[in-house]
Amino acid sequence: MKLSGNTTDDFFVNALTGELFSRPLDRELKDVYHLTVAAVDVGQPALSSYATVTVHVRDANDHAPQFHVSECSI
Repeated sequence: MKLSGNTTDDFFVNALTGELFSRPLDRELKDVYHLTVAAVDVGQPALSSYATVTVHVRDANDHAPQFHVSECSI
């Protein structure tokens, strides 16, 4: 398996199963990835196939809420 478009090394392919994995992704850094995955066998001649994968990263609230307490007198 080969993977292109993975310029930030966020994705990995399991060579035995073909499963695609990623590190935790942050939408604030990058919201979409365009990857090309190639599978090549060891036959003679070698056969291959390609797939284009588009990953859209959804946003998550990764910041804890902050509250500013002001003093007030009643």
